[in-house]
Amino acid sequence: MKTWKHCSLFSLQRSRGAALILALLVAAFAAVVAVTLITDETRWMAGVEARRDYAQAKTLSSAGIQWARHILFEDQNSNKIDHLRESWAFPLPATPIESGMIEGGIVDLQSRINLNNMLPHSPLRRAERIRFRALARSLRVDEASITAIVARFTDPRENTLASLQESNRKLFQDTAVVPLFDVGELAAQADVSAAALRALAPHIIALPTVTPLNINTAGRDTLKASLPGIGNDELTQLIERRSATPFPDIESFRKALPESVENIEEAALAAESRFFQITVRVRQGNAQSEAQAVLRRNDKEQWPSIVWKTVE
Repeated sequence: MKTWKHCSLFSLQRSRGAALILALLVAAFAAVVAVTLITDETRWMAGVEARRDYAQAKTLSSAGIQWARHILFEDQNSNKIDHLRESWAFPLPATPIESGMIEGGIVDLQSRINLNNMLPHSPLRRAERIRFRALARSLRVDEASITAIVARFTDPRENTLASLQESNRKLFQDTAVVPLFDVGELAAQADVSAAALRALAPHIIALPTVTPLNINTAGRDTLKASLPGIGNDELTQLIERRSATPFPDIESFRKALPESVENIEEAALAAESRFFQITVRVRQGNAQSEAQAVLRRNDKEQWPSIVWKTVE
């Protein structure tokens, strides 16, 4: 009898222990399920918020391009010239917005040498080739790279001609030399060094049409390359005068040049610009977006058109 009682008590205790373990396992399983659901929901919410922030950032950066178009449209209708004291020329610093910031700027692309001006059918080809060589040599670009870049825009038939005067331009209307879309393409050109491209990058651009250099926005090195014979001190004085009072036209610019400067190519210079590059950066929460575009100003009644645009 005593043995039977001990066995029953042992069985009862074992059953209770098993039930307790089962209960703990069920509770643990429920806890795991709950944590998994909470984690999944948190991850889902984080993903939704990230996509929302990125969508908002892209929208704001695209809106920045439209803002720049408006700025350039208004400027075109209120001024006949373009210079570095105008509102468009001042970058927008990092400005706080709700849950983020926005910044951006507008750059006059006609402050740089347009390499496509060197194409065989361009009326500025001779002047631009001279200017490009002068700029490259002042930047200590190696001669092999200079020669290779100029050759990129040269029709082989040009070597058989005694000159490159305007009368010869019709000969190259059927040239196989194509315009450059982006200066980065020069990296694939034989004999063009990476060091040469780094030195030239801030001073050159590839635009879809022939464009003169803006005398009011051109950098020091590019302006000097356009003014053969000018000394450093004379160039400094000219830039200081430009900063105080931008030149309204080429005639006033020519009159301001020192006597040491001779034979400037006036057709390769201008006091206004049509092509501008826009950059807008936005941070919204943890998401970031950058929009870039090249705008071309047309008639005063029309908004600047978008040549190309990217939003990342």
